[in-house]
Amino acid sequence: MVRVSKDPAIRKQELIDIAQKLFIAKGYEATSVREILNEVGGAPGMFYHHFSSKEEIYKIAISQYIDKYVSRINVTLRDKSISISLRVSKLFALITETFGEYLVASKGYKASESQFSDVMVSMKVLSLIANSVEELLIEAREKGLVNNLLLKQNERQLALFLLYGIYGVLHDGSESGLSIELIEKNITKAIPLISNITGISLEILTNGVDK
Repeated sequence: MVRVSKDPAIRKQELIDIAQKLFIAKGYEATSVREILNEVGGAPGMFYHHFSSKEEIYKIAISQYIDKYVSRINVTLRDKSISISLRVSKLFALITETFGEYLVASKGYKASESQFSDVMVSMKVLSLIANSVEELLIEAREKGLVNNLLLKQNERQLALFLLYGIYGVLHDGSESGLSIELIEKNITKAIPLISNITGISLEILTNGVDK
């Protein structure tokens, strides 16, 4: 069977996509270069033409995964065809899903670098969704959903305060390690805090309908 020749950039991205899928399904440690190559029917030479190691393709795959995650969050928060409360609900569902996949993907990756990477990834995500959160707060104020005088003209500062505060809440109790169960537990604590800080009623944030 004649092997179809592909543009090197296309082949490289194909390897990244396959690696990303395997890392998310099995974890870093349990995924081998051979498995990645088996998925695309390639030889070791093809892999090492594009990447120096499994670690290099892992870092690229995770970076692209985070970029897609950020894009999904921004699209969700800016979707005015659905209620603000439903957008918040979808946001937390996205957070739970992505944290779960990321925790599996990073399993077996060297602990010291992984912890540093986790923080850097989180800071990147927070900075890239700040504008969307700010726009959501402005929309909530304009719809009369907000009962907080501090919000007016301070949406940017409040958006950042909420984002970094929620990050802290979600990681509360993670001294011995983060888990999807802990994230889900801490999300239930975060929603009442958002309500108290913004003045948006808890009912609106949890029932999926803006009144």
